Amino acid sequence: MSVNDLHQAAERGDVAEIRRLVAAGVDVGGVDECGMTAMRFAAVNGHVEAMKTLLQLSADIEAKDADGDKPLHLAADNGHVKAVNTLVELSADIEARNVLAFTPLHVAAANGHVDAVKTLLQLSADIHAKSANGFTPLHSAAINGQLEAMKTLLQLSADIHAKAADAATPLHAAAATGHVDAVKTLLGWVSPSKEHVASRPTPLCPRLGCSLLHRRRALPELPSCPSSGVQFQAPCESSIHVLMHLPIHA
Repeated sequence: MSVNDLHQAAERGDVAEIRRLVAAGVDVGGVDECGMTAMRFAAVNGHVEAMKTLLQLSADIEAKDADGDKPLHLAADNGHVKAVNTLVELSADIEARNVLAFTPLHVAAANGHVDAVKTLLQLSADIHAKSANGFTPLHSAAINGQLEAMKTLLQLSADIHAKAADAATPLHAAAATGHVDAVKTLLGWVSPSKEHVASRPTPLCPRLGCSLLHRRRALPELPSCPSSGVQFQAPCESSIHVLMHLPIHA
């Protein structure tokens, strides 16, 4: 009997085996080479009863792995809504930060798990939380092209103009990674009465501050954004095409 046996039992959600192994002396908080614990294996697989059992046996609800992710991050990352809800009810930190300062809401949004996003927000997660690079959950959804997660966050008052540490907005994030539908969604969400397209910083480089007319000449000469260091890949040509064909408002 070993920690690996306990991890495998947690991964399967085998409550009886978890109890047997811990009773036999296996360390409930034992870690593998990646810093994984039984609690984390249960969370990543959404095994609610296994998580409850491990907590009853004194497992650490806030145990971190090498990336700083906690069980709540893993449950959110995999879209396990019941596990997310259970962990928060059992006092897991809803604003827990990993090594990049991403919260469970960031990772749920990045992976497009809309129900997990909604659940976390219903449980009072901070929709405006910023990571180490200044990303909000909306940035995380946008940079990964997660349309439904973006729409959910926007409907629940996420700030479409939020700026990261390099001044990039969610629109910059979507454009830089070539997610055309995300670019269109974000552009369509902005009311023309509130913001003229021509007055916005370019979604390819937030610090240029040039008009759209000027951007049409400048875009082909921008292989990367000097302010953010983002290197544009081939799919971004589609984003550039969309942005270059926007109507110009005087």
